[in-house]
Amino acid sequence: MKTAMVLLTCNAGDKFEEVLRSHAFQSYTPDRRIVVDSESEDDTVEKAKKYSWEVVTEKRSSFNHGGTRQKIAAMLLSQGFECVIMGTQDVVLAEENTLEILLDSLRTYNGAAAYARQIPPEEKGMENFFRKRNYPEFSRVKSKEDIPELGLFTAFCSDSLAAWDLQKISAAGGFPETEFGEDMLLAAALILRGEKIVYCAESRCFHGHAHTLGDLFRRGAAIGRMHARHPELRRNFGSVGKYASKQLRGRDMLRFFLPLSAKYLGMLWGRFR
Repeated sequence: MKTAMVLLTCNAGDKFEEVLRSHAFQSYTPDRRIVVDSESEDDTVEKAKKYSWEVVTEKRSSFNHGGTRQKIAAMLLSQGFECVIMGTQDVVLAEENTLEILLDSLRTYNGAAAYARQIPPEEKGMENFFRKRNYPEFSRVKSKEDIPELGLFTAFCSDSLAAWDLQKISAAGGFPETEFGEDMLLAAALILRGEKIVYCAESRCFHGHAHTLGDLFRRGAAIGRMHARHPELRRNFGSVGKYASKQLRGRDMLRFFLPLSAKYLGMLWGRFR
């Protein structure tokens, strides 16, 4: 399977070298490794070249979470590539075979996409609470038949580290133009076409954020805008509120009252403003 690895960057900072080192020691080497950089002002590009990555520059003013990924995916498909692994600048691969296992799962289950398990850096905090529930210890292959049980989680997928079958995503319309959630929107389109999304718990990476209340509000607003602009998600899979409520008990709501409130208010702001 002819495969490209793509990292999207913008001022990746000190951690980027650790990310690049984790890729350098992988048991599987992609046929092409590309950093798509949005005019970084630090040494992101120099670090990428140091580790022999090809660098493609995207103007920051024209960057779009879905549109930029689709531009790269379309280019790779036209060049005969069969698969693209999308990653971000802050994800460290946990083992030497992280990519190999991820690609094997995509092939084994004939999936349209396969995404890795994200290990949070800390045990505490709301972000890590949800991350551990969104990325459980056991793998699962999700399809249209799972919608009654899983609801919106059927379409959950993360481009922090995910392998995509280029032919299948092209047939589904590719990554949509969006500021947020291009992975879920494309996964939803694939699921409704009868394709499968693979969650590969054995392919592990380290990823997490320490969000402030302001960060959570802004993230909630982005989620709210996405759902307002794509009512088909609720219509076909159910509401984001119903999905979240399945993961939260009363004591969890009390424990995370402030961050939950910030994110929820952001969602309302983004959805109805």
